[in-house]
Parts: sequence; C-alpha cells; structure tokens
Amino acid sequence: MNLAERIVLGCWAGWAAVGCGSETDGPPPPDAAGIPAAFRGRELFDAPPGADFTLTDQHGEPFCLADRRGAPLLLFFGFVHCPQACPATLSGWSRVRSLLGERGERVCFAFVTVDPRRDTPERLARHLEAFGVSFLGLTGSDAELEAVYDAYGIRHERVDVDPDDQSLGYVIDHTTRTLLIDARGRLRVEHDFRARPEDIAADLLRLLAE
Repeated sequence: MNLAERIVLGCWAGWAAVGCGSETDGPPPPDAAGIPAAFRGRELFDAPPGADFTLTDQHGEPFCLADRRGAPLLLFFGFVHCPQACPATLSGWSRVRSLLGERGERVCFAFVTVDPRRDTPERLARHLEAFGVSFLGLTGSDAELEAVYDAYGIRHERVDVDPDDQSLGYVIDHTTRTLLIDARGRLRVEHDFRARPEDIAADLLRLLAE
C-alpha cells in the first residue's frame, strides 16, 4: 500500500471516529408530497449558520457565500491531485445533479481547494470540466483560505510522497466531508465521500422543499 492510499484510509478512519450518521440501504420513505421524510446524512440539529466568506472561482470571478442565499449549497474541500476521496466526491456530485434534474439548477456545488499552490483557477477549471457539469472551484490567498478552513473545521496537512525526495511531489491529508447548507445559510447535513448520490439527492430534495 502506497503513502497516498494510507492517507485516504486515514481520512476514512478519522470520519468513522467522529461518526457520520446512519446510512441504510434504501431511500427514505417519502411523505405525501413525495419529499423524503428524513435526512440520510448526519443531521446537524443545532443548524449553525455557515460562516460567510469570499473566494475566487475558476473563472476569476469573486464568489461570496452570502450571495447564494435562497437555495441549497454543497461545500467540499479537496484538491485536484487527490487520489481517491475528491474524484469520488465529484463523480458522486455528477450523479446527484443528474438525479435532481431541473431542480438541480437551483443547487450550488462548490469545491474549495486545500492545495492553492497547485490548484490555480485555470487548473481547477480544467479539472472540473472533466465531470461534465458546472461545479464551482474556489481558491484564494493563503489567509483567505485558512480563515474558511478554520470556520468549517477543515483539517489539512501536506504530506510528502517521499520525505527524502521532495521532487516526487506531495498529497494533502484532509477532511473529506460534504457539507449541505440550506437556503437560509445554515449548516444542516454532513455526508462523507462514500455517501450514495441517491442519499445526497434525497437530502437536497428536503432542503429544496423548505
């Protein structure tokens, strides 16, 4: 097992340690209006407000979280060279977007880099285009990003592939959860990167119906 694989497994273990809620095999039963009756991810019952921030998207345009009020938003922190968790999350998001159909046009999918040194806006744009949807890739200065990481409890640490030969590159050991923010800007649900797209889509349907 190489170092990158050990890092990903470590992220898995870290998530399991804090608990990600119960994810059963089938979709939650809908209510009379066809809306799932319960959240599938880890519900944040206190519904804390999501900290506002302004970063730069892959097109060089400012992205202000407060401007996105009025519809749900998915927030994930990762990096382009991530070996497993990040591409798995983005692939899952593509499926979520497909499951939601036209309703998905109201949902914002935001990917915040934890590797600003390599993840330039141009690099983020090329990477996200591979998933075939209009996801937003966000970056900023070190100070801007660190403030966002701190506000959302995102752990990130550079790990050299070979400490004795830094030319071989590095990976980032990081938190691997998707945060669902409701139309009022409140943190409502968390999913880890192994969550089924069907479960994330079901939770977004609940938020869209509020």
